[in-house]
Amino acid sequence: VRFCGMVVVFAEEGSVEKHITSLFGKHKWQAGLIIGAVTEKRHLAVSLIPTPPEDVENPGTFLTLDKDWVKMHAEQVRQSLPGGLDIIGSYLFSSSKVDYATKLRQMTYSVACSNTNAETAQFGEADTQERLALHVCADTKKRTCRTFHVGDPKASPRPAEWKDKAFVHQWQTVRCGIDVSAIVNLPMARSDTPQLEAEVQQALQSEYTRIAAGAVAWADAEHVSLPASQLPDDAVCECTMYMPVGPPEGGSAPKSTTATVNTTLELSGSLSAVAVVPPASTRGAGERALKADIVRSLQARCLSTCRGWDEDRSEDIAAAGPVQRQIARLPLRVSAPLIGPILLSDYVDSDTGPEGLGEAVERFQEIFGITVDQASLQQDEKFEEGETNDDGLRMAGAVAPATPSTKRVAGPSSAVKATEQAGDSNSSMLVALTVLVVAIVVGFMLMKS
Repeated sequence: VRFCGMVVVFAEEGSVEKHITSLFGKHKWQAGLIIGAVTEKRHLAVSLIPTPPEDVENPGTFLTLDKDWVKMHAEQVRQSLPGGLDIIGSYLFSSSKVDYATKLRQMTYSVACSNTNAETAQFGEADTQERLALHVCADTKKRTCRTFHVGDPKASPRPAEWKDKAFVHQWQTVRCGIDVSAIVNLPMARSDTPQLEAEVQQALQSEYTRIAAGAVAWADAEHVSLPASQLPDDAVCECTMYMPVGPPEGGSAPKSTTATVNTTLELSGSLSAVAVVPPASTRGAGERALKADIVRSLQARCLSTCRGWDEDRSEDIAAAGPVQRQIARLPLRVSAPLIGPILLSDYVDSDTGPEGLGEAVERFQEIFGITVDQASLQQDEKFEEGETNDDGLRMAGAVAPATPSTKRVAGPSSAVKATEQAGDSNSSMLVALTVLVVAIVVGFMLMKS
């Protein structure tokens, strides 16, 4: 919201103000991330996430905080956020006696550079370049908030007004299921994890584009999107995501960046998607938030698969010689509560059992600084027994989300065409039956005469 050119930020008093208050008397300094939503009309700060010091035993001062460390933490946080939320800035709690402006500006730009995810450009709101920089003085308790246009490294900061307000508990949750399938050509030597991650991300670009361009939620009988209408007035809105069949218009099959490929990795399954939106949001806003979550979640799962790839297994595959087809199980999504309807996500292998959930609890503690009871984790997905494909390979078990599944359609009017075809078939049968009855009657009359 802007009044006389000044940005007004509404901060959730149940989490943001509570976090700030807890810092006084306990910490000399703390730096971290502001998560929330930025739109043309309003800036909403939902929670503050502290960036852990590189050396816990010897944290030093905020002046020694490395920008790459902040960037890496931002990447981890963003992967866990639901659709509709993002990192909208950074904060610093410190004494005003030490120059903090340079470090806070550096942090804000580092966080912006961490946003390499595909969903920002495709599904983000109009102004995705404006980020918040909040300083809380440890001596006077004064809040100083400014905004930076991170698209311009030379941009001057602009003042922003910081206001406390309770609003998160009024937000709505939007959920759906999504079917994904991506083929990744892997290089013969896969000891270089970044190279493998680059291969996966390149292969997924086609899937991202297909989701952005063709997926439709809250469709009517003709599968026509209704973006301007308001979301149902429910705390949790379930929907079906309709996906187009085949590659996106004008798209082509992804090409491998490597000269030698000996393994084709197939990533597939039915995944759950979840997003949060402010009350009175349109269906179009809910759809964009869901798409953003799908892309973000798919990216996080695939990167997790790459990083967990066993090197010994890779060497065995490489030594086998001919090109092999491998089917990878995408990790399961588990969620932990943050505040109100907002859930954070982590991804665990399906075969790890309780041990995997314990590791998820540890990651929530390390990345978000929150204590999560393992019993409170929500699991919306489970692996079911797979089926044998045409090549005789055992398909990885599909993830069964606890929400409506995706439906694939050839075009916007597929449902109508299917109905018309069914109607034409019924009409033909009726005509044939009528002709048969007439023939029998005529024949009977001729025999009688």
